[in-house]
Amino acid sequence: MVSGVSEPPTTPRQPLTVIMRGEAPVSRADCCCAPALAVCLSMRKGYSGQGLTARAPRSAREGCSGRGAGRILEIVYELTIQSEFAAAHAITIAGEREPVHGHNWRVTVVVQGDTLDADGLLCDFHLVERSLKEVVAPFHNRDLNAIAPFDRLNPTAEHVARHIAEQLQSALARELPAGARVSRVGVTEAPGCEATYHPPEPQ
Repeated sequence: MVSGVSEPPTTPRQPLTVIMRGEAPVSRADCCCAPALAVCLSMRKGYSGQGLTARAPRSAREGCSGRGAGRILEIVYELTIQSEFAAAHAITIAGEREPVHGHNWRVTVVVQGDTLDADGLLCDFHLVERSLKEVVAPFHNRDLNAIAPFDRLNPTAEHVARHIAEQLQSALARELPAGARVSRVGVTEAPGCEATYHPPEPQ
């Protein structure tokens, strides 16, 4: 420590996800509430950042005149589960069907919620993991074009992501605690290329 200067603690903060309700990105310059926050990040809706961000006091929110005025920061928890399967497919683009080819598909599922149980858990990690494996099991070492619903639906990564999300939502409907939901499913055919489906929030 340098004399007369307080150094920040070296213990890393617990990573959390901060969601800004609103469509436009908000930067440090836009948010006059920054001094009231533990950290003021550049954020978009759904942005996942490192660091703990506290909700600004009501007085700071009401007095904010920047582009972030009137918006409230919500702290939520996210659980990420991944699974893989090997499968072939042939998609049709602009009326032309490509040759059948295979991929090692990777599926990433995000479960989101704003409360933890008495054990400090958002939900049972293994429950989601088992359900995801059951949903993708029919695809293992198969041609997706021969499996419902892709025998009648173009088996693009986007359609695969949505199908998995809907099946997983159904499987977990009575298993997830109140306030927790499947918020995102990403499907990767090859490294660096991912299609993502965000299920609509329940009304």
